[in-house]
Amino acid sequence: MDKHHSRRTLPWRDACATIRLVTMKTLLKAADRHIPVLTNNRVQARNLRILEKLLLERDGERRLLVLGAGEAGVPIQHKRVRCTLTDVRDHPTIDVLCDAHDLPFGEAEFDAVVAIAMLEHVADPAQVVSEIHRVLKPDGLVYSEIPFLQRVHAGAHDYTRFTMLGHRRLFRMFDTIELVQVAGAASSLAWAINGFGLAVFGRGRKRWYLADRMTRLLFWWLPRLDRLLAAPASADSACGTAFLGRRAAYAIDDRDIAQLYRGAVPTRTWSWESPPRSSS
Repeated sequence: MDKHHSRRTLPWRDACATIRLVTMKTLLKAADRHIPVLTNNRVQARNLRILEKLLLERDGERRLLVLGAGEAGVPIQHKRVRCTLTDVRDHPTIDVLCDAHDLPFGEAEFDAVVAIAMLEHVADPAQVVSEIHRVLKPDGLVYSEIPFLQRVHAGAHDYTRFTMLGHRRLFRMFDTIELVQVAGAASSLAWAINGFGLAVFGRGRKRWYLADRMTRLLFWWLPRLDRLLAAPASADSACGTAFLGRRAAYAIDDRDIAQLYRGAVPTRTWSWESPPRSSS
């Protein structure tokens, strides 16, 4: 009798467990929307407005390609801008499922390309930028944001970080319109504290989740201090950088890129023909 009763009630137990799991995930997802992020991005909205203004300088429909769109949706909403959203993972909002290393588009198809927080997640960023250059029209625009001082945030699919000059060199086949820090040293410090909390308390999935959310709740205010920090010194410890540029026919020289440095670290000068020798 007990065994028969157990067999009859087991499916109900499974159903209750499933309901509890789904309810918990739904509540956690809802709570996440109210937990502050660790990056005080003060430039994205402004840079996208600049991009939109430049796009609409000419008459007619303009085509915008978004790489790694995910759940973010359309970055520019205008009746004359037709967006194509792409990603390597499927999502209801995605128009084309593809690998950014080998874009399934012809040459000079788009007026602009947007890649926000995407290039750090590809195996070969230079190849992706080459593809961006290929699919853009001769006067095409590109907007990119890449992290610098941030912990790994996408597990196995998180490969690269760039300084501001490294970001500029990655887009050396483009002319600069804007090259700025997305967030400064205070945001970087918030990410470092978050990473330290995960290292101490984050063993196991549940503990990792709790440590991540607790540090974000406790230090939500820290990235807001970015606006108080001196720009040159803060740029050396930037949480991330943004580049807005226009497609060029020739690459900028590395010596010219080095001249763009505006940080606070004293820079040694040496002959480019004779690289500095190692002290060892």
